Amino acid sequence: LLGGGLWLAFRRKGPPAPKPLRARDVFKLPGTLDGFAVVALLRRMGASPLMGLDATQKRELTADLERVQSACFGATAAMTANDLKTVAEKWLRLAR
Repeated sequence: LLGGGLWLAFRRKGPPAPKPLRARDVFKLPGTLDGFAVVALLRRMGASPLMGLDATQKRELTADLERVQSACFGATAAMTANDLKTVAEKWLRLAR
């Protein structure tokens, strides 16, 4: 009886279930803050189901992405590294 109880106790213990992947585990602030890195980050975040963005947030992310692209690669004024960091951190705070 004791042996059967021990066998049942050890049989139930297996490797722990892996933790589900979360957006905050995947997306991090880029080491180099330039237009390319922030655009890539925002695109990956916008395409990821891990972010769980609603329609309003998706539109806002698209607007921020277009603003960064226009400022960094268009004819408008460039964004500073601080501006880019602010945009990236805004969306990283929403990563759950």
